[in-house]
Amino acid sequence: MTQLVDSVRSAKLEKNTGRKSAVSINAAVALAFALRQATTSHFRHARETLGNSQVTSTLAPFLKVWSSSFS
Repeated sequence: MTQLVDSVRSAKLEKNTGRKSAVSINAAVALAFALRQATTSHFRHARETLGNSQVTSTLAPFLKVWSSSFS
């Protein structure tokens, strides 16, 4: 998760808005598929993992960055 967040926040992307959009969309799609897989295959374990404060504190900035990119 931290690597995903760091890649979206990369300073290199500030110079190229098209590339920044592509990275943001790819990251969001990857996250959506990973969450879907986790919640359909191992629901109880996924609920415990995704409810962990370390995971939510890492995901929150990513979701803020991603949502601000499209507003």
